[in-house]
This record gives sequence, C-alpha cells and structure tokens, in this order.
Amino acid sequence: MLPGQIDLAHEPPFTLNEICVEPALRRISNGEEERRIEPKLMQVLVALARQPGAILSRDDLLECCWDGRIVGDASINRVLSLLRTALRELGEDSVTIETLPKIGYRLLLAADRIDSGGSDDATPTETLRRAPRPPWILRAVALALAVLAAAAWWPRPAEQMEPVSIAMLPLSIEEGVDPLYAAGMEAEIRSLLARSPNTQVTASESARQMMEQGRGPTEIGITLGTDFVWQGTLGNSADRVSVSGRLVRTVDGSEAWSGELASAPGSGQSLPLRVARQLLAALERPVSPSAAAPNASADDYRIYLTAMGLIRGRGREQRQAARDLLEQVVARNPDFAEGIGGLAKAYFLYPAENRRAMMAQREVAKDIAERALAIDPDTIEALKVRGQLGESAQDTLPYLQRAVALDSGDSEAWYWLGIVQRRFQFERANPLESSIRIIEIDPLWPAGWGGSSVAAEYGDLELARRMERDILAAAITPSQRLLAEARLARLDGDLSEYFALTRRAAAIMTPAEHRYGVTQQYRMMEVLLALPPGYMEGTYQNRWPPETMAMLVNRELPGRAALQSETMLGSDPWTDGDFLMMAAPLYLSNGRHDELLALYDASFADHAEWIAFARTTGFRHEIISDFVPYLIIAMRREGRDAEARQHMASLRESTSEWVKLDKDWVGIVLRRMKFAAVSGDGDTFGALVQRLPEFGWPFVGTEQLDFGLLRDDPLYDDLRDLPEVRAVLDPIRADMARERAEVLALGRS
Repeated sequence: MLPGQIDLAHEPPFTLNEICVEPALRRISNGEEERRIEPKLMQVLVALARQPGAILSRDDLLECCWDGRIVGDASINRVLSLLRTALRELGEDSVTIETLPKIGYRLLLAADRIDSGGSDDATPTETLRRAPRPPWILRAVALALAVLAAAAWWPRPAEQMEPVSIAMLPLSIEEGVDPLYAAGMEAEIRSLLARSPNTQVTASESARQMMEQGRGPTEIGITLGTDFVWQGTLGNSADRVSVSGRLVRTVDGSEAWSGELASAPGSGQSLPLRVARQLLAALERPVSPSAAAPNASADDYRIYLTAMGLIRGRGREQRQAARDLLEQVVARNPDFAEGIGGLAKAYFLYPAENRRAMMAQREVAKDIAERALAIDPDTIEALKVRGQLGESAQDTLPYLQRAVALDSGDSEAWYWLGIVQRRFQFERANPLESSIRIIEIDPLWPAGWGGSSVAAEYGDLELARRMERDILAAAITPSQRLLAEARLARLDGDLSEYFALTRRAAAIMTPAEHRYGVTQQYRMMEVLLALPPGYMEGTYQNRWPPETMAMLVNRELPGRAALQSETMLGSDPWTDGDFLMMAAPLYLSNGRHDELLALYDASFADHAEWIAFARTTGFRHEIISDFVPYLIIAMRREGRDAEARQHMASLRESTSEWVKLDKDWVGIVLRRMKFAAVSGDGDTFGALVQRLPEFGWPFVGTEQLDFGLLRDDPLYDDLRDLPEVRAVLDPIRADMARERAEVLALGRS
C-alpha cells in the first residue's frame, strides 16, 4: 500500500536491527556513533522502513517524499546513494536498500536476506539455530558462492546496473596545450563514459563556473547532485599526450580512482577510450559495445577535437573555422562518423546572412547528419542535428530521444529536444520533462532558465517556483542570484520588481544571461504594460521599422501605403506569421477588414486553397486556431457568410483536435477561448477565462501569449464584460495599472 506523505515532525523513533532512527531529529545512531542526515534522506528511509521488504516504486517515493512533484532520476539516485552510505557506516550490511531494476526499491534487514530453507513459518533466527547442513548442501553453497563471485566480476546486464552520475570538470591544461584541443578531448571522454549503461555524465556550464569560482569537487558534486566528480589535466608534448586525473566520491571526498594515461602522438586517438575504460573499470561498469577508437588518423583526430572545441565557443569566426577544419578531416576520413556528425553540427550552427541561406545550410546539415548515421546510428551530434531538421514530430523526436537516451547528461541535447517538443505540442510532445532535466543537470546554464515558464504554462506554478529556487541555491554570482529572484517575482506577477532586479544585474550579467533572462521577457512586458518599444531595454532590435513597431504595440495599424512602402507585407504576406497575428485584430478594430480580406483573396481562390496552404506549413491546427477567428469575423462583416461557415467548420474541427489531446496547457485554453468567442458561447468562454490565473497568465510565458483579452481585441468584444470574465480581468487590470506606474517611476533603462 502506498505510504502517505511523510511529515518528519510527527514520525516516532524506531529501530532497524542495531540502528536507531529518530526522524524528527534527522538522526541515525548505533549506540556508539550517530549521523545527522538530510530531511529528504530521512523521508525516504521512513518510507522504506514502514514495511521492510515491501517494494516501493519510484512513483511511490515521489508521492510520499517529494510531494508528488516531478524530479529526475539523478535526484532520487543521489538520495539513495547517500542513504546507503550512511546506513553502511553505522551498521555495515545489517540494513541495506535493494534496487529492483524497472520495478522499485526495498529495505532489507540482515535476517531478511537469509533463506530459511525450512517450513514456511520458520523465522530466520530459528533457521540459524538448526543442525549443520549435510555435505551436499555445503557443496551447493560453495557452488553458489562461486557463481556469485563470478557474477561480481562479469559485467551485469544494463537493466541490473544501478544508475550512477558523474560531474566532469573542465580539463586543466599544462603549458603549451591548446585549450580548444582540451575542450574537444574533454567532450570526447565524457561522451564515451556516458555511453556506459545507466551512467549519466555531465560536463555542464554550471560545473565550469563553480570550478572557476574555486569550489572543490565535493561541493560541486553536492550542488549538482552527482555521485562522483571527475577532474583531470591534459598534457601534450613532442613525444607524448597524457591525461591524468582522479574520480572523487561526492559523499566523503575519497578517491575512487586516480592515475595517468599517456600515448605517443601517433596513437593519441586511442587516449579518450583508454581513459574512459579506466574510469569505468573503477566503477565496475562496462564500456559500451559501440565505443571504439575513431576511424581517423592521429593528426586528423587532433584537428577534429580542436574543431569541436571551436564549435563549443559559438562565436561566428569560431564556427566558420570549425566547418573549414572538419571539411578537411572528413574528406581524408570518409568513414569517420564522429567527424561527419561534427561537420553536420558546424553547418547547422553556421551563421547565415538571410533566411534563404540558413534554410540551404540546414538542408546540407541534414544530409551530412544522415550520412553519419548511416555509418553509425548512434553518432550523438548527428542525432541531435537530424532531430532539429524534420517537418513532423515523427521525423524529429525519435532522433533527439535517442540522443538523450545514449547520453542523459548532455544538457544541449535536452535543450534541443525541448525546442522540438515545443514545436510539436499538438502531437502530444511535452517540453516540461526536458526543462526539468536541464535544470537538474545544468542549473546555471542560461539557456535552461525558461524552464519555470514552461512549468507555469503547464499549470504547475509551484514546480516553477521550485525550479527557480533550485537555480538560486546553485547560484555563484550576484547576477545569477538577482535574475533568479527576478523570475520568482515575475511568477508572482510583480513585474516592477522583476524590472528593478534585472536592472541591478544589468552591469554584471553575461551576454548569455541577458539573452535568455531579459530580452524576451522585456518585450512581452512592454506589450503587456503598453510601454514604448525599447523602454525597458534602451534599444529594440527588430526587422520592422521602430515607428511601425511602436504603432503595433500601441494597437495602431499603419496605413496601407505605409505598410507597402516599408515592405511589411512583402510579396507574400503569409510568410510573416508574426506580423499577421499582431495585425489581424487591428484590421478589424480599425474598420479595415476589407484590407485583410484583400490580402486573403490575392493569395487564395477559396477555402480549400487556404487549408492546403495551412497544411504545407506543418502547423495547420495552430494557424487555423490563431488566425481563422479574425478571418471569420471579417467575412461576416462583408456578408461572405458561406465562406465564413466553411472556415468555422475548419475551426471547430481544429479546436476539437486540441481538446482530444487532453493536455493541461495554457495554449489549449487560449485557443479554446478563441473558438468560444467566435461561436458566441459565453458559458464556455467564461469558464476558460477563470482558468487562466492557474497558468500565471498574463505575467508568465515563454511565448507571446494572447493579451488581446485585456485590451481592445474585437474578437472578445461581446464577452469581455460578462460577470465571470470581469471577476478575473478586473483584478488583473488593477495589478497591471499598478505595475505600469511602478515601472514608469523606476525610469527608463
């Protein structure tokens, strides 16, 4: 039976063999020594000890010890590892926690592990007191012990291996070693380690920052929740390439392995695999069958590592140099899958001058990635690139899911998976898991800081706050702390506090922190609070003219001549969905619905052609749900009722498909609201509006959410003043007015 939620303050003391457990004091002792353990460790111990021998699944532990919230395997594994160590230190093997692969966990007392061998009602103690067993039994026991000894040596199947996690610190370098080469070597060792079954290895931005701030391996391991920390040094001279290092246990700082491995320059391509084998042997884990020395010469392998180090830098010149180097390596080594995968990544990330050039490069990247996967289906970088470049969930997600399955510590792979999952939410993809995993693996990586907004969009504001508190707990710089506090304020709807905190961080934050933690949020807040574009940022970068952007934000539509002269509409206005979604309600509210219909008529002969176009985009349901309601209103105003009914049928079908997803996501709520509004269904509309605060609307989101409900969007004119709608909107409007006044009082950035 599933144990209830555990409150340590109300749990009575109990004993497990010679170990006394006092939950309220978080203390375990054996009469001579005692240990104080973390609250989470004690909760798990209490849960397992309520019925020794009973199996609790992972979900059971989450329910009674994590309050049902979603956490990654690394968090559970860390707690179990620390708890096992504490129990072993006090009671040797009298109390153990057994992992039952793919099933769960159970607590065993020493007597529970002795086979009674007699009647069903004989106790283990009674069995021990019986007469000596006959010789044939002794021989059987000896044989069993031999089998067990062999099993301890022979590699266990992957599903029987307990997960282990390792934080890999950046390689230190001896004098004269190219840091780019070291970065590539580090990535290669990490990838080989991570391919071992149930082994998570992170080489995170967070670990790098902590090391640079002088944090020791144990402290880094505790902060990141890993079992071990690996640190090493790369040496490179005329006659040898060497890697020395040590593997440190997080729980006590002891060394699980230390040593040095070296190769002659002509065989340096084998060094990463040799290092990985040594480390995995120390952990009694197998090397993946797919791990092998690269199919490239030593010189080309060195160039490959340098190029991969360049790619990690992400600078324009660095990416260009990486592509040039990898082109040469692949030309000389046409069967070098890792090199081909690296080249695919270089093309994918290569800076393009315009959208057409970018799409051409991505086609090349896709072809190169498929070439690498034809040689080795498990080429990680090729899987990641190929997974970004499909036109459907079926043509993208399996590649990225394979990448994170092979290398669960690759935060970039999780981030890219999250991007694709956001693209295909209609097809049941869920980016929340990826968001959680990135913060677990790499809490100080700015690219992952949108995770709390994703949690809010899925209606879990408490999870969103916990994610930000986890980032805050790991933070090592003032800007990281200020930005996490700012995001917590935003989750509470305190936009002026968000603005004040981010301004304090402005002078000390990194470009990446600014890009992922400020820019997009400022733009959304300016729209929400009706502030001039660039008010919060000082400048506003956009492909549209600043004056036009200011008009759109202020709910004004430029004249037809101005739109044409500024090429806002271009030769094909339907390629700029961002503009049309901002402009569609303005065409209606400004009485210019005829212009909107003129754009439609110029491109589509009828409803069937419009639907055919929507299908070609790959986002048919999104386009229909977001844009068609405005088209229907425009057609109704012009008396084109038959066409309006055709589009209404398509909108009804699309909305029905959203509902079938049975997903608690704000995007579905907003799209159902649009359908209810254009249908005149006030009851459904009011019920949906009442749900919006559950998602932090309108203050939180990773995308431009529908703020028209709060302003003059004509779609909601007939429903905006319903009592149940006013009950939600009036307090929000009051909050926004206060926040706007406070932001204005703070002054321009």
